[in-house]
Amino acid sequence: MKIALMHYTYAPLTGGVENILEQHAALFAGHGHDTVVICSEGASDNPAVRVALVPEMQRDHPLVKAAQRELDAGTPGVNFATLKNKLIDTLAPVLEKMDVVFLHNVLTMPFHLALTDALWELGEKLPRVRFIAWTHDLVACNPDYSLPHIGLAPWNLLAKRAPPRGVRRHLPASQNPVCRPYRRSAGKLRDDSEWHRSR
Repeated sequence: MKIALMHYTYAPLTGGVENILEQHAALFAGHGHDTVVICSEGASDNPAVRVALVPEMQRDHPLVKAAQRELDAGTPGVNFATLKNKLIDTLAPVLEKMDVVFLHNVLTMPFHLALTDALWELGEKLPRVRFIAWTHDLVACNPDYSLPHIGLAPWNLLAKRAPPRGVRRHLPASQNPVCRPYRRSAGKLRDDSEWHRSR
């Protein structure tokens, strides 16, 4: 199969999502799948794992900064729309060749809303491709984040319940038996081994 994994960044940058992506990419490639990681920065020391860097995903890209200023002012404008369309034009030729695309956190975190918006649209435009929203963090229900415009586009995409056509199922890490069997409860880690075994 042709498999893409997408996140904001990749190894050697250190982070929980980056570590999981690196392990997933190695496992998929090790089983003979054509594997590519799509991100803003990173590199692979595994010759079987390709990394595709997308400049418009970088936080310091001039168009990303301009779009973010619009969002900070409360309304997406011309720069946001230009960035979203540029991302669609860049990603569509790559993603349309994939069998499966794993989207790690990019649908549920507010770090690049033009990317989030572009991916929802691509999910509709590429029905043959199976998109899997791998959710490590969910900003819409996390009190550590403030989303003053959650009822307006594009922020409302972060709380959208129904997956777009092409996204089969949202899989929160807390419900994924592959991940550590712990979930946060009242600020503490709770062992959910029994919960996982009962599923």
